[in-house]
Amino acid sequence: IYVKEDLEFIEIDMEPFCIEYNIEVVAISIPSLSITVLSIYRTPAGDVELFFLKLEELLLYFYKSKYRIVIAGDFNIDILKVNSDCNKFFNILRSCGYYCTNFKPTRQNACLDNMLINFSDWHCQVEVIELAISDHAALSLTFNTNLNDGNRSVNYICKRIFTNDGWIEGIN
Repeated sequence: IYVKEDLEFIEIDMEPFCIEYNIEVVAISIPSLSITVLSIYRTPAGDVELFFLKLEELLLYFYKSKYRIVIAGDFNIDILKVNSDCNKFFNILRSCGYYCTNFKPTRQNACLDNMLINFSDWHCQVEVIELAISDHAALSLTFNTNLNDGNRSVNYICKRIFTNDGWIEGIN
């Protein structure tokens, strides 16, 4: 993660979430912007179920953070295809309050790379950039660092209420 020279940041230890050949993670927090930025890489040959397990642990670790979270990742899961890996990926993201910002191809006709956020995407603009220095395109995410509306803060709450029988309330 590259950071502008005059911007103060704090490195976050992501070692507990990293498993060689399956998931690699680095992260920083930028207190002056109330934001945490992570970068994730999943090798295509890694164990996708192990990746999902660690990804969910990671997202839940940051779930109660007061900061906005931006995760840049080469997930090597084509979200343009409908399959069990894609469905599981989206379910994990949704259950932890995250959204994909990119639905355009980043490698040939596949969307393998994305920027995940835990705040409303109407504040964001994502762009796919062909740099010709990699077999994947780059992504650029632009968003307003002041997400307050006057004196009101924008808050999002996601909850699932389970009944004593283990069912999600309101779903039959």
